[in-house]
Amino acid sequence: MDLSHSVSGGINQESIMQVKSNANPNLKPIDSIEVSCSNKHEPLRAEAELSATKEKVLTGDRATGQLHLGHYVGSLQQRVKLQDVYHQTILVADMQGLTDNGHQPHKVASNIVNVVADYLAVGIDPLKTRICLQSAIPALAELTMYYSNLVSIARLERNPTVKNEIQSKSFGRSIPAGFLTYPISQAADITAFNATLVPVGEDQLPMLEQTNEIVRRLNHIAGRGVLNECKPLLSKVSRLPSTDGRSKMSKSMGNCQ
Repeated sequence: MDLSHSVSGGINQESIMQVKSNANPNLKPIDSIEVSCSNKHEPLRAEAELSATKEKVLTGDRATGQLHLGHYVGSLQQRVKLQDVYHQTILVADMQGLTDNGHQPHKVASNIVNVVADYLAVGIDPLKTRICLQSAIPALAELTMYYSNLVSIARLERNPTVKNEIQSKSFGRSIPAGFLTYPISQAADITAFNATLVPVGEDQLPMLEQTNEIVRRLNHIAGRGVLNECKPLLSKVSRLPSTDGRSKMSKSMGNCQ
């Protein structure tokens, strides 16, 4: 399986055009360009218009290990249903996986195919869901770098999700810079795909709030609404306790078996 690009065509040009169009108002996203067709193709036009009304969903997983029961009941079951209702993209977040595994990149690289295989095994259909590899989309790293100039270190350190993760991983003050800026990277992912709905657990809500702060900040700088705020989609089981009973199940914490 070649994962140098996405499994089902990936970001294509849509998100790149979206980012570029923010800088150049005369450059339209592909999905806003009208295509003329004869009357015999009207059903196709109607189907395209209906498809355009669907909201966009972005979700994903870090490639730090095989997915577990917590993923299945917390998100994977939901994704199988969402793919029939929304434009769903799943991001295999290998770059974010390196934020606390920079010393062992092989761990991330060796799990990319495993994560995608788990998606297919539970019923996620590449014909309905776009599956992308984060590192194969340079625009995400570029957008992360730009957004990092809009967020202070103090604000990142106040993020409850980041604070809890730092404590659980016993980083102390030896926090990898990439890990501290994880919320910025997530904001880049969400906005690049123009996602308005993001399936998350309750512990991830502060991350979405920080994304929306970045969106509002950039819109204020631009003087117009170039980015959309996102809303959370909470699953019925948003947090499954780990086998050690001390926190939620996490493949990186090794408390899933």
